[in-house]
Amino acid sequence: MTAQDSSFKSKLADWWSQFYKTLFFGANLILFLLLLASYLSALVSPESFYYLAIIALGYPFYIIFNILFVFFWLYHRERKVYFSLAAIVIGFSHFMNLFALNIGEDTHIQEGDYTFMTYNVRYFNAPFYKKREDLDKERNQILEYIQQRDADIFCGQEFSGKKQEDAAYIQQFMKKKWPYAHIQASLSIYSKYPILKRGILDFEGTHNAVLYADISFPTGTMRVYCMHLQSIRLNANEKQLKDVTTLNNKATQNKYKKIGSKLKRAFVMRADQVTQLKKHIDTSPYPVVVCGDMNDTPISYAYAQLTQQLKDSFRVRAFGLGTTYAGSLPLLRIDYILSSKLLKIRSHQVLSANFSDHYPILSRLSF
Repeated sequence: MTAQDSSFKSKLADWWSQFYKTLFFGANLILFLLLLASYLSALVSPESFYYLAIIALGYPFYIIFNILFVFFWLYHRERKVYFSLAAIVIGFSHFMNLFALNIGEDTHIQEGDYTFMTYNVRYFNAPFYKKREDLDKERNQILEYIQQRDADIFCGQEFSGKKQEDAAYIQQFMKKKWPYAHIQASLSIYSKYPILKRGILDFEGTHNAVLYADISFPTGTMRVYCMHLQSIRLNANEKQLKDVTTLNNKATQNKYKKIGSKLKRAFVMRADQVTQLKKHIDTSPYPVVVCGDMNDTPISYAYAQLTQQLKDSFRVRAFGLGTTYAGSLPLLRIDYILSSKLLKIRSHQVLSANFSDHYPILSRLSF
């Protein structure tokens, strides 16, 4: 090999090294900016600028790729590492809402400890069964699973059947263990302890709502909320995202426009709903526990507003990922048990039940 050939190969290797580093840095810069934009979604109401809420749906991927870029630039000893590193540090509290780092739980059960369970059961999967016997079998399996968890308080969303007789059967079954109940449409609060007062926050223009019940425990009274904030309401066809190669197709374009419109409506309505819920919580004479399906992630305006005054059981007691949505979008945590700062959170579990497109949550709290 001549000196000229060697020099050419060296220059080619240098050019290639600079080219792929430039390419990687371009990708890094885009993901860096998306990560920062997702942080803003917790601060800016979707009523003002809903695009940030849509961007924030990709937060788990932005943070994962920025972590990978940190290692990439460290390996190459490049100062570009500071972009992703700074973004991760700035939003580290958001990362902790995605991946909790608590070690162990308080296993010592004592007087004044009460367990709370929340579960969106997707109407007991009624839309997926045509035969009555199959529907009854599925419903009974879910009810028995809930009963076996033996929580003191159960909050159910989409907790109604296909027909009126299903609702009557569900109530009869649940009241064997939980004699006190507050039921409204597809929302339910079941309690082993007396309910002193009950009510509903009935949001305008939607079937979504929040129930509340003042429950008299042996060691004090709590106000328990069962929430189901605004759903996106995508139909089966809209949930099937098409290949990007079909984007020139008018039908595909119309489909994505409709999805975008539904996302906007849901984000804006949740912002208003969470404002109403916060105001109602402020009037409570008792410590509160808020359970249910928020339909929004921890890096959202709705979550940020509620956790200004409440603690998240996942953040306090969990370790690892807390994914509660079992649908097509991975790593989403949209179901919560939140409590007043006066209450102590002893444990948090996401249960691995595969009946619904949500996983149930079980948490132990005390006065």
